[in-house]
Amino acid sequence: MRRAKISILGAGQTGGTMAHLLALKDYANIVLYDIRGNFAKGKAMDLEQSGAISGFDCQIIGTNSLEFTCDSDIIIIAAGSPRKPGQSREELARATLEVIKDILPKVAERSPNAIFIGFTNPMDVMTHAAMLEGKIKPNRIIGQGGVLDSARFRTFIKNQLTDYGLYYSTRDIFAYVLGGHGEKTMVPIVSRVVIRGLSISEFLSQTDINEVVEKTKNGGKEILDLMQSGSAFYAPAAAVVEMVETILFDQKRILPCSVYLTGQYGIHASFVGVLTRLGRDGVEKVIEEPLSTDELSALKKAADHNRAMLDTLYETNRS
Repeated sequence: MRRAKISILGAGQTGGTMAHLLALKDYANIVLYDIRGNFAKGKAMDLEQSGAISGFDCQIIGTNSLEFTCDSDIIIIAAGSPRKPGQSREELARATLEVIKDILPKVAERSPNAIFIGFTNPMDVMTHAAMLEGKIKPNRIIGQGGVLDSARFRTFIKNQLTDYGLYYSTRDIFAYVLGGHGEKTMVPIVSRVVIRGLSISEFLSQTDINEVVEKTKNGGKEILDLMQSGSAFYAPAAAVVEMVETILFDQKRILPCSVYLTGQYGIHASFVGVLTRLGRDGVEKVIEEPLSTDELSALKKAADHNRAMLDTLYETNRS
């Protein structure tokens, strides 16, 4: 039986961690691509050798040639310049767009049936650019952001509860984040948080809830500020792997993802985070759950922000 093939564009900390987590699962062969000479080849060799100890046998190819990505089932877009301390997502976008414009047409041509997962920041905008540059059908490209942001949201809720002597697993906390994958555009959906069947307001005051929301919005920035020389990669990689499994095994799971909207929530022609049913063909359905007036307004503002940033990038690029 043919193993699935997953290609990861970008072999940095996050791309390498994605490859490691996927290798441990041992259900797909992996191509790790990076433009930096033999960097990806060395990382893949190291990872493959660890399989003799960890017990996996999947093939891992490291390369600086896109030819090895041909006929991939899933392609993860993790290539681009890493975000630096003090750098805005808008500044990062200008540096990254050129990378997307260079490689996406080549990759998409080599794997016409692939599902693409956008990871490169600013994620919503770069996923939209990848769709345009690769001429990818909207249902076949999904941005990762909501899974990660929701994991942070749930973790901060758990930590706040623990501070009050209330011990709950994150698995018992249902909470998700919509909107954009950025501090200004993220929309933690407080109105839908459930802890063991009860509303979050049964456990935390509004002040506590507001604190959790702010921690969630700044979760990535806090890690960036602490590490200085790099950004988060363990949780982001785990989030991508969850999406990979949902797609590859046609699990029909509903996850918060950045997808191209065509009227849902009154939003048109913009990538923004919403609840999405994922399967083997990518986006199967956008789930429009009831939101508070403020949450819906924030979601629309996030979509407008993402679209405006994309338009500005392309205008700047043409001038």
